[in-house]
Amino acid sequence: MMDNASRSRTVADLILATRPLVDSWDEIRADDNTLHPAWERYFQALGGMSIGELSRRWDEAKHVLRDNGVSYNVYADPRGADRPWQLDAIPQAMDEDEWRNLSEGVAQRARLLDALLSDIYGAQSCISEGILPAALVFANPGYLLPLQGVVPRCGQWLHHYACELARDRQGRWVVLSDRTQAPVGTGYVLENRIVLSQAFPEAYRASRVRRLAPYFMDMRRSLQAIGGRDNPHIVLLTPGPFSETYFEHAYLARYLGFTLAESGDLAVRDERVFLKTLGGLQPVDVVMRRLDDDFCDPLELRADSTLGVPGLVQAVRAGNVAVANALGSGVVEGAGLMAYLPDLCRRLLGEELLLPSVDTWWCGEEQGLSRVLGGIESLVVKPSFPSLRAEPVFGDRLGEQGRQIMSERIGRDPEAWAGQGLVSMSGTVDWSGSHFRPRSMSLRVFASRSGDGYDVLPGGLVRVSNEPVRASLAIQVGGGSKDLWVMGREPVASVTLLPPGKNLDVFRRSGIELPSRVADNLFWLGRYAERAEGVARLSRATLARLAGESSPADGGELGLLMTAMRMLGILGAEPPTGRFGIEGAEHEVVASIFLADKGMGLQQTLSALHQAGFQVRDRISNDTWRILHHLGRDFAPGRRQNSSSLGDVANLLDTLLLHLSALAGMAKENTTRGFGWRFLDLGRRLERSQFTVEMLSIVHGASKDGRLGLESILEVFDCGITYRSRYLAELQFAQAVDLVLNDDGNPRSLLFQLQAMSRHLDTLPKLRDDPFPRRDQALVLQATTDLRLIDFLGLARDPEGPERDRLGQLLSRVRSELPTISDCISRGWLSHAETTRQLSRG
Repeated sequence: MMDNASRSRTVADLILATRPLVDSWDEIRADDNTLHPAWERYFQALGGMSIGELSRRWDEAKHVLRDNGVSYNVYADPRGADRPWQLDAIPQAMDEDEWRNLSEGVAQRARLLDALLSDIYGAQSCISEGILPAALVFANPGYLLPLQGVVPRCGQWLHHYACELARDRQGRWVVLSDRTQAPVGTGYVLENRIVLSQAFPEAYRASRVRRLAPYFMDMRRSLQAIGGRDNPHIVLLTPGPFSETYFEHAYLARYLGFTLAESGDLAVRDERVFLKTLGGLQPVDVVMRRLDDDFCDPLELRADSTLGVPGLVQAVRAGNVAVANALGSGVVEGAGLMAYLPDLCRRLLGEELLLPSVDTWWCGEEQGLSRVLGGIESLVVKPSFPSLRAEPVFGDRLGEQGRQIMSERIGRDPEAWAGQGLVSMSGTVDWSGSHFRPRSMSLRVFASRSGDGYDVLPGGLVRVSNEPVRASLAIQVGGGSKDLWVMGREPVASVTLLPPGKNLDVFRRSGIELPSRVADNLFWLGRYAERAEGVARLSRATLARLAGESSPADGGELGLLMTAMRMLGILGAEPPTGRFGIEGAEHEVVASIFLADKGMGLQQTLSALHQAGFQVRDRISNDTWRILHHLGRDFAPGRRQNSSSLGDVANLLDTLLLHLSALAGMAKENTTRGFGWRFLDLGRRLERSQFTVEMLSIVHGASKDGRLGLESILEVFDCGITYRSRYLAELQFAQAVDLVLNDDGNPRSLLFQLQAMSRHLDTLPKLRDDPFPRRDQALVLQATTDLRLIDFLGLARDPEGPERDRLGQLLSRVRSELPTISDCISRGWLSHAETTRQLSRG
């Protein structure tokens, strides 16, 4: 915590106080140990800002990152799979002149690797001429023999390229590694830029930072150009929500206007790739992949993977689809190849390599093997081929025995290893919340195909260490990120990703291009949202009565509500042993709210709701996502306090219901009435119907006159005010049930849900060409008709008469048929979903 005096200091004061340390921060100092001009401009823009204001703005920016769901998923992470993205408040500054030289080297390197891929899968002249050792290709698991001789559409191999950079001891930028399969990071760069520019707009404008949007415009145009037709269909192929960078996949798909697809969304028929949609198979022209090469086709590449598309290689071979980057491009990613790039550049481009690699020796040649074994203590030993999935070994961290063991490993298979010189990572600063700290950094820069060359993103992903010296830069183990600001001399024009183009004479209202997987997740998003609301309302009503009744064993409203919670699977089938009376009931109900091991409880439902939303991240608005992200935050594992009162828990449920109402409002007022919305609302109506008949069935059998539980029913279904405004007398069974079941003006009534479901089902694409209703339509129509035929007037006159029995039979029948309706919907339109998610009761 900062005191008031510290908070009132300006950033300029802090820079002056820390200037003596500049000599250790090589990325912010000039040759004379003063601040680099780009940093001087940036800190001048911030200079009048107080430390307190800087901290306040940055706290708000971190909230934006969390609310936007920016994450980096880490397997087996004790902090949770969705690790919040770590972004520093201080960008990395670079002037335009330095950037120009750097970007020229990156663009040349991309051209070189593209030409090398063409040669490797074509004439292989570099191998035959002895410039490139054959073992670096043919022993490389990244070399895909099925693609030999296949020329990708438009002859372009490398559409996207990235390289990791650091400065060597001479101050030169050198390449640590190349990324040529599915380079990751542009989405995070874009989000970093948006967050920082909004947090510090004055500094952003004053620094004249180069804009990022033109790069993404060129990227989209480049992919459209290889589509083979006007307005080609482009999909972004993702491994799915368990990928560590799934946020970026969804973010880019939405930003670029591409369809986000998983392997199950695509099919190959007659050597063509198709997207499975509600309206049938839609042809795909371009696949922008986020899978490594060997995962892309289980038929011809890696049979043990289900992430790829069976038959994709054959479709590429036939020239019917373009894949970016081209399959097989991973063969040029390895460390061993970097030793030969200068000669390859002269041979293939007729140019000197502008951007050198870190000093590299391949152990597959005698000279390189001798150098590595003789000086392993000063080298980083890496696998020659990244597909071997081995971690780099730092020789200076090994003892004598460790170096001996590593040398023996290299000797057994020298072609698989390469040595690289140790690079002292550049020094920079980050913001701790109260002061600047020294950190190590590397820079990832991106390039995209543009005509015959490459356009370099005027920015980058700066990765910073979590400790001052020799700490890991990897995001997986706690490293953070910075935005790179390339500062120009001239004012920067505003750029949008939606520039004016040619006039169109085509108008669209809606389509049936919705993938079945997306429809399935939207359907269950609606179901889980409604189920969470039902459980929350029922739990809140139960807590209210726990505060005022003696024991659930006494019967009454509390006993009925707890019976309902048991029958719905929210509580166990039997009360837990060891606790009795009101204290035992209180403990059991509160536990059902917070514990994640309750299969039908609130925590489990909220988790399923969040997961369903995460899987359609590219299909929902930022506002909707923020609501989803907030849902259940107060009920996350570990948030419960044993000392919390029933009132505290009830307040949390109130807040949750407000968020769930906001989510429902976004669906109602902000969602286009396409098939996605229909499945979302269909799931909500089906789940509300299920909850309604379950609750009414319990009340129906609770007492002879049916009055027990009516007050709770009206509260849970939010109908109390309506009932009392219509009927001034005491609660009556027939009138209350009519309001909850048969009032088509009540949006919570069963009839309202059935009518909404009928409209949705009538509008869905036809499954067969005949005039007869499907089974799901017939069941909904039958339930609607039976409900309308109940004689509620007769029920009012004789609450214990035959009409009461007819009502019970109707509830029982509808209760059993609703799961059948759900199954019909799944089989008809959601049939390729991998897992069934039918909700079980009790």
